[in-house]
Amino acid sequence: MPLPTAAVTVGGRWREIELENESLVLQLGRSREEVDVAQAALRCAQDGLASADHLESALRSELAEALQDRDLAQEKWTSSQRACEELAEAAQLSHSWATELGESRDAFSAESYELKRELQVAEAEASRFRALAASSEQRTGLERSSRWKAEARNEHFEAELAVVQGRLANRGTHVDLLLREKERLFVQLARRRQGEAERPMRPKSAPMVKRGSSQGGDVPGSTPSMSTAAGKSDKGRAVCETGGTLAELERKLWHAQRALERERACHEATRNALAKRLAEAEHSSAVANAGA
Repeated sequence: MPLPTAAVTVGGRWREIELENESLVLQLGRSREEVDVAQAALRCAQDGLASADHLESALRSELAEALQDRDLAQEKWTSSQRACEELAEAAQLSHSWATELGESRDAFSAESYELKRELQVAEAEASRFRALAASSEQRTGLERSSRWKAEARNEHFEAELAVVQGRLANRGTHVDLLLREKERLFVQLARRRQGEAERPMRPKSAPMVKRGSSQGGDVPGSTPSMSTAAGKSDKGRAVCETGGTLAELERKLWHAQRALERERACHEATRNALAKRLAEAEHSSAVANAGA
């Protein structure tokens, strides 16, 4: 702040006062510099104090943590000591138990040895009984299976016998029908042949009616030659139709004869198979009765 300047009334004192003012100004500047230095030192001291406070708080927190760690370590050491004591007691108990178990093991070993010997004897006896039971079961099973097979074979033979008997009945009916058909065709063929043999010996019939007549009237433009040609063509057609009918009857008779022969052969084969099946059924029945 500016210093007040003294009002000089006396002229002789002016120079002294100026010199004093200059010295005061210099002192004031030095004082201000000292104040600035002191303030800077104060600020440094305050900063150091703050850092010291911060360091002190950090050290205190570290000290508290160290104390907590020490307490925890003390508790752990105490618990470890107790655990060691418990382990020592458990080891003593285990040793006593191991001693007792060793004694029990020796006793059980001796008893087990005796039981093993008895078990071996019992197993040998049981194996002998099992072998006897297995052999008896095998014999029983074989007998039962043979009896079942014989019964199944008999049932199968009976079913086949019923089928073959039905087939024989059907074929017998078919053979009878074929025989009747053969006789009928043979009779028809004999009649046709007899008719063909008697045809040339018959007298000439009345002249044929002229073709083209309508209600007994002649058609204009028709001639006797045309009527004769028409009669010959009708006669030739009738002869051809008769020959075709005879050939057809002979063919049917031949086919009927062949079918009858085939049916007879099949009938004989079926009879032989039936006789063979009957013999096998009787043999299997005899075997089943012997096994039972």
